Amino acid sequence: MTIKPITKTVFIHPLNVAKIEKQLEEQAKNGQLLIEYKCSKLTFISTTPKIRKYFVYMSPLIDKHDSFLSEFYLMKRLYGARKSKLNKTEGSIVTIAEIDSSKVDDNYKCFAISRNAYYQKYYFKMLALSLAMNALPIALSFLEQRALWLFLLSISAFLYCGAMIILLKKQKNYLLG
Repeated sequence: MTIKPITKTVFIHPLNVAKIEKQLEEQAKNGQLLIEYKCSKLTFISTTPKIRKYFVYMSPLIDKHDSFLSEFYLMKRLYGARKSKLNKTEGSIVTIAEIDSSKVDDNYKCFAISRNAYYQKYYFKMLALSLAMNALPIALSFLEQRALWLFLLSISAFLYCGAMIILLKKQKNYLLG
């Protein structure tokens, strides 16, 4: 009898990697083993429930100076589960590693906290850039009265980015703790 894989679509964003890790760990406890991932498609098979730990890394598309990537592969080599059934996916900006729970120590926890801080800083920079880009049309709309629709569109995007920055600040304690 063949085991039919179950595919789930999961939105993976730099700010929800810790949440995704917890969801994967919960699914492993419920007998769903992650065997493959491609972008936002995660494939599971039913198996014996087991405690498993995962680490999600998402490569930024813009940050050319991502020194965190080499640290991720070092962490994966030090803490990765040797007999993992998780298939590597080439070309994906998301990398998921199964972690050997017995190896988890304070250094691993510090690494996870630094990853979360790195993502928060990266996302904050992207929001600040978006705010700056949306401020320009707002300023230009004051020069041209016929551009009221442009003003309304820009102000809504500006307010959205401002709200996201406030939410990001509130979420800081969750991400770093």
